[in-house]
Amino acid sequence: MSENYFDPYRSRTCTKCKKNVGVHEINFGVWMCAYCYRQYRSDQDAPHTNWTSRETIDSLTEAVYYLNYLHKDKPYVGNQIYRTIRGNQGTVCYVVAQDYHVIDPLGLSWDRRFWYFVLYNRNYLNNPTNLFERASMYKGMWQTVRKSVLLDAVQQYNTSSTNGDKRCSCIAIVMKSKAVWYINPALMLKFSEEYETERIPYNETAPECSIPLAKENIISSHDPFPSIPTSAL
Repeated sequence: MSENYFDPYRSRTCTKCKKNVGVHEINFGVWMCAYCYRQYRSDQDAPHTNWTSRETIDSLTEAVYYLNYLHKDKPYVGNQIYRTIRGNQGTVCYVVAQDYHVIDPLGLSWDRRFWYFVLYNRNYLNNPTNLFERASMYKGMWQTVRKSVLLDAVQQYNTSSTNGDKRCSCIAIVMKSKAVWYINPALMLKFSEEYETERIPYNETAPECSIPLAKENIISSHDPFPSIPTSAL
């Protein structure tokens, strides 16, 4: 849809700052002011990188761009860094929104938005049997997520989207090795509470929760939000 399209029946308040008048329509009824739109375009313009030849991912910013590269063939109509989550020493998570415009079998159109809480981990937590007594039966490698990010993702997971759907958010961990893991935040929080896998690492102040890779119903290398054809939900 043209960015100059004007619909007098929809609010034109900027969806980012929620203060200024929107002058760019980036999606159906989603407006941004000039300042937020410039920032949005800057976030979208990833550096020219040949990701296939790269051996490692070296930062959270690169993790976002690499995930965007992996999703390049998905038929979304919008893909943006919507907000950030900060820790004591800077940004620890980018929240990426992917928008789709789909038409159901009855010919009705729907807007759907999926959320990726993108994290960057250099290493796995390996065989933490001495850390989590109640989960000592789970051997092998584990992943960790800051609890503040996990709770934020769970809240989004339980929030209805524009067409009433829930369960439209996941945590995406990009590893230094270029491996990508997708986590169901609600199930991870439940596991962490049940097996007491929350802790504050040495020399840190923020609590984190952990999950073994063996819990394949919670953590997987497969994107939980597959490509959606524009002709069906």
